[in-house]
Amino acid sequence: VKGLRSFFAMDPISPYGHYGHSQKYLVINYDTGPGTMVHEMTHALMSDDFPEAPIWLAEGIASLYEQCRAEGNILKGEDNWRLPELKIALSQGSMTPLARLLAMNPASFRAEKESLHYAQARYFCKYLEDLGLLPTVYKEFRERYSLDPTGARFVAKAFGRPLEGVEGAGKRWVSYQHWSEND
Repeated sequence: VKGLRSFFAMDPISPYGHYGHSQKYLVINYDTGPGTMVHEMTHALMSDDFPEAPIWLAEGIASLYEQCRAEGNILKGEDNWRLPELKIALSQGSMTPLARLLAMNPASFRAEKESLHYAQARYFCKYLEDLGLLPTVYKEFRERYSLDPTGARFVAKAFGRPLEGVEGAGKRWVSYQHWSEND
């Protein structure tokens, strides 16, 4: 906190950490674990590669790698502490509809249900990753961002079906995921 105040004259944005896009700095509370460092480093890497990435993709991918493993030179997201909240929302029918999640601006994403939005974005990216579609969606979205700043078009194209069908299949996939603190 002292360093953040002395270098940037600001208080922490989050108790975990954050990436300062304009000044290109990382703030990490390592007491929260190494996942925070990976999360914020992912933001740093994405900021140069896809600076226009909407919040669902930026936070979804950063959150995906909070808990991950290496397979050769590729990181793979693993289930983490965000899953129980998502499964509760799924069982209560209170998840944000996928089309709305993809269209959210940062203020809406971080307002009411912020934690759930992080969980939904993370697990949607994990769903894409598990199906081998995350690289395809990411690359096409980055290259053709101006055609659809939400990414819904690229998601639907990758799945070969409308977003509503993608959402239903994604919810079924979430229902089969498992995580416990002992994992």
